[in-house]
Amino acid sequence: MKINEIILGTVNEKGYERNFICTFETFVKKYMPSACENYWEVAEIITELEKVKEKGDACCEMYFSPNETMYVRYCKNISDLELFITGRYNETECEFYYELCDEKCMEILDRLGISIKDEKIKRPYPHYEKIEREYEQGDILHNLNGSDYRVVEKLTDKNLLLMELKSGNYTVAIGVEYYARYPKQEDVNSELCEKGIEWGHGIYLGNTPSTIDFKLIREEYGKSRYMDESEQDEKRTYQVEIEERLARTIEVDAKSMDEAINIVNEKYYNEEIVLDAEDMKDVNLKVVGSKALTREKSR
Repeated sequence: MKINEIILGTVNEKGYERNFICTFETFVKKYMPSACENYWEVAEIITELEKVKEKGDACCEMYFSPNETMYVRYCKNISDLELFITGRYNETECEFYYELCDEKCMEILDRLGISIKDEKIKRPYPHYEKIEREYEQGDILHNLNGSDYRVVEKLTDKNLLLMELKSGNYTVAIGVEYYARYPKQEDVNSELCEKGIEWGHGIYLGNTPSTIDFKLIREEYGKSRYMDESEQDEKRTYQVEIEERLARTIEVDAKSMDEAINIVNEKYYNEEIVLDAEDMKDVNLKVVGSKALTREKSR
């Protein structure tokens, strides 16, 4: 049984949620009869379950009563499974309900070495095996953190300009390697083996192409393709934008949210509240341009 064949289910009963995992067979035999009055409804739910596979975290809903609803979808990968069983996707109080899980899925957790204690995953570090692979523009690559990316441009054999499919964010991935990841007791042929990319470090560019200097990216991270050795050592002048974010929480007595905001706003613009270095939250550095240094001509 593969990871992406596991059904992730959540039962919401009067606002309290219970998470469980099961096989498709168990889901059809154990849960669907309580929610469906005929075979047509069974077919509709199965069709909807297949459709939500392509919609990220979307779920298929099943109504048992006005106070009880079940949400189900297929698992995407091991990271998705870990987040689900620890309740990271739940919006209300929840628990992982072992009594609703079937034996095959519990065997999968055992093979992965996953156990839950105090809402934290306890799992042995998996084995990574590097696999040689060439990348081409247009390839769809799975990252082992759970995201999928399209190769926008191959800058070098190991440096790729990627776009995350879900968010549209662009990333320059430096030192991309392709791996097979599987439980230590198994091998690359295991049905629990996941294959995907990881990289040494990334340059995160946002999701607005018009603000990205693609020429600069090619010059900076595609050197081995576009420059000879003498050009690679050439110094440039870079314009680096520094953006600081200051933040402070102010407590104020007021009759409403609007009044509270207005009070703080007035104090801020009257300089009764002045943010300083102690209120520093983060700093972002971004290259906004570059140019080659002008060389003096030899006489």
